[in-house]
Amino acid sequence: MGGRPIRGIIQERSVVIACDVSSIERLVEIVINSCDFDLVGSYKIGFSLALRFGLPKVVSTIRNYSEKPIIYDHQKGATDVPHTGSIFSEALAESGVDYAIIFPFSG
Repeated sequence: MGGRPIRGIIQERSVVIACDVSSIERLVEIVINSCDFDLVGSYKIGFSLALRFGLPKVVSTIRNYSEKPIIYDHQKGATDVPHTGSIFSEALAESGVDYAIIFPFSG
């Protein structure tokens, strides 16, 4: 993805912190209070933060405090229109997201 290394979740089992909040301040609070725990394997962000503040800003905010993988949960991002899947994945790569949760449709 975009020629950059993807951060892997290094533990066999870990906790994914769901950052389903609506403000950058709350996101920062969550990351600051959890980033030093070894059990935390990654952070999951959803559409609310991405649409309000932009995915690159949300990713860079997390990166200010942690290098743990970031998962973007957009579930319907892989639609039934084939060419939009590559556009979607390029946007994720350019934003610095490491993984994505999608539910592609089949035709």
